[in-house]
Amino acid sequence: MSSKKALKPADKRDLVGILQGEHGLSVRRACKTVRLSRSVYHYKPDLANDEPVIEALVSLADRYPRYGFGKLFLLMCRQGNPWNHKRVYRVYCSLKLNFRRKGKKRLPSRSPQPLAVPTDANKCWSIDFMSDVLTSGQRFRTFNRAVGSLLAIFLINTIS
Repeated sequence: MSSKKALKPADKRDLVGILQGEHGLSVRRACKTVRLSRSVYHYKPDLANDEPVIEALVSLADRYPRYGFGKLFLLMCRQGNPWNHKRVYRVYCSLKLNFRRKGKKRLPSRSPQPLAVPTDANKCWSIDFMSDVLTSGQRFRTFNRAVGSLLAIFLINTIS
């Protein structure tokens, strides 16, 4: 089941208006058909009261551009503002402040050093582990050691 709403209340209000105008239904019957409560249908949001919230959010977001909603709301609470988190978050999202800010990926400075060349024989060794499977299905592992141009292979797991 999808967690997203099929229609938002504003869209349902429009449908109620269409049902009233084109089909002659009453408000009660149209709201019941669209599954919208009549209190939601008659609700008029008071957006004029959001002006102080908008001003506070914009000023804090300009001052602290890396802060997200949680830190900005905490700062607003510390300033003594009486608004609850749902109202502030609605305004925060309407101002498009809820986009994730990606920081730069900082890579460590690379300064490759040239490989050291051994001065004498047997000063530099190379080792490696290897595993393989025989046609019979038996596994074996080897330890390989290279000294100069010589290669020594030691069997780790014996074939049983």
